[in-house]
Amino acid sequence: DEISFDEQARWLRVRRGEFELVCNFAETATSVPCGGDRVRLATHGSPAIVAGHIELARRSGALVR
Repeated sequence: DEISFDEQARWLRVRRGEFELVCNFAETATSVPCGGDRVRLATHGSPAIVAGHIELARRSGALVR
């Protein structure tokens, strides 16, 4: 299990087993590092995972595997 965050960029990532919960608390879209390659559930739209990062809309989150 692992928790990582960037207070300045306003994102949080929680990894437990093979799943990751990634959240963007910022007022703008941001790229958040993630180890998974498939979005299982997203709060806004269909975020893409590219080169180990997921692009999340403002104030959104995703469950990644």
